[in-house]
Amino acid sequence: KAQAPSVNPVTAFVARARLPTVAMAADDMFADGDDTDEYQAHPLMEEAETATVRHKRLARALAASLALLGGATLANAAFTHSSSLRPRIAAGPLVSAPSDSLRGFQTDNGFGAYGSRPGASANALRAAAAGAGAPGGTDAMQQIATSIQSFPSDGGDPGAGTGGGGFGVTPIDDVNRFGVDGYDNIATPVPDVPAQDCAVPKKGDHCYTSIVWAMTKGIYEHPEWYPHITTKSQFTDFQRHLSTVESARCPPPCPDRPGCMTAKTGSSCANNVQWILSTGLKQHPSWFPGLNADMPFEGFQNHIHKQNSTICPTFACAPQPFKVVSLFCWAVVRSSGYELPLVKAQFAAKAGMFNCDDFAVVSDVDLGLQGVKTLHVHSTVVTGVSVSGTSPNAPLFIEAWRQIQADGRYRQHDWIAKVDPDTVLIPNRLRTQLSQGQQPHNPYPPPYAPSPGAGQWAPNCDKMRQWGKGWGGLWPMMFGSVELISRQALDNYWANEERCKGTYPNWMHMGEDRFMGLCLRMLHADEVFLKQGDGNCGSSNCGDGQFGAYHPRKDIGSWMGCWQQATR
Repeated sequence: KAQAPSVNPVTAFVARARLPTVAMAADDMFADGDDTDEYQAHPLMEEAETATVRHKRLARALAASLALLGGATLANAAFTHSSSLRPRIAAGPLVSAPSDSLRGFQTDNGFGAYGSRPGASANALRAAAAGAGAPGGTDAMQQIATSIQSFPSDGGDPGAGTGGGGFGVTPIDDVNRFGVDGYDNIATPVPDVPAQDCAVPKKGDHCYTSIVWAMTKGIYEHPEWYPHITTKSQFTDFQRHLSTVESARCPPPCPDRPGCMTAKTGSSCANNVQWILSTGLKQHPSWFPGLNADMPFEGFQNHIHKQNSTICPTFACAPQPFKVVSLFCWAVVRSSGYELPLVKAQFAAKAGMFNCDDFAVVSDVDLGLQGVKTLHVHSTVVTGVSVSGTSPNAPLFIEAWRQIQADGRYRQHDWIAKVDPDTVLIPNRLRTQLSQGQQPHNPYPPPYAPSPGAGQWAPNCDKMRQWGKGWGGLWPMMFGSVELISRQALDNYWANEERCKGTYPNWMHMGEDRFMGLCLRMLHADEVFLKQGDGNCGSSNCGDGQFGAYHPRKDIGSWMGCWQQATR
């Protein structure tokens, strides 16, 4: 074993940074000379075996310093008992795994062959110390970098950075790679992962298609294929998993910037992003130079953050090129007749509306669904005939919609689906069809631009084609078997409900779907035409593989048969 140096560089640094507990732990970790068995599995240690013993110790010290400054795994044993370092790590770790944190120092990133190039190692440590912002770190990094610089290269001049694996990277290159330049008060280094190691998949390529399939079908049909992933996981979570599956041909996702936070659904920032996506780009493209509808949500958040940090206080994390929308589904259920037994069978099978991200039932009595609170209305009985020959149930459903508003859970979801009990809802298809970038072309665009912040809704019946008509009046219409309304559109409706009633004074004699459609159209909400398998409008073949809903199926046998046929 080689004689241990009198001063361990990482010990000197953390001690100067007033982290004595960590300094002692780091010194213990690397006091065993050239014995690398414990860390043999780590790529840095494997590479270090090819260098001299002295450089091997240097590589270890530098690796430890990087891990201690932000890595979460390699130095775990060193800072387990350090209360002084944990807050620094919690505030923004370098990355989540040592292999990722060290990958940024391979070959073209100034590390050379893991310690065979001291000049580059010194530059890297300078940048690491500067980026860490530790107390006393600036002076300490100069001292340590100088001592590292004195180590000779393998076959090169001291500190020249050209021998034994040198790649001619200048100090400023290393600093830029750590993200020090251009950022104020950055707490931890930002690694630069080579392009061949990480990438954002592009729409249409094999990796992107594989991830979208996994998010919209695979995770639901074969959850055992995706360990540690749920239906709530993000695009990058699926990408990280699929990067280990050879057939997916996916690179790993790039690490997030420290301090990032992607806006949550329902926040002011997210609502502004949604307005740009649905309305702003169409009405005011000159306001958003360099932005287009194919960009991910995060790109728009970063744009707003630069323009007005009050609206979006933080920059976004890694882009999520595709997001599966979340659905809140509900139904009014009569306690007598066929509806309650049918809904109970759906609930037991976790099918239809009970396969949505969250759900509610509305009735005039408690329906007895275990764990499901019944939202109450005065009565579910409707008599008479509407102006269009259907049930005049607008008053009932206006009351029911108010119960959904008071319940409040809808606010955590992107789209709200009101369904009839005899509708076979296929949430997985709807999640894909309603997602940004996946919505189908609207063959019946309204003759006006959507109003800012008015949201979207989904007409689903185009019977007017039978008599040679297009958009106009009631058509295309949103039949009540399934009403799909975005959260923004629903909030806009509630804010203007009385205005709608005043515009259509005979609303009490309307069917609820007619009233809701007329109101949303009056408010100039954006329209996404999604034809459904409603027998009252056209075909209702459960095996067609196209529609997100089939109607009517009024008995348990036919309902379950349609569900199984549509989801197999």
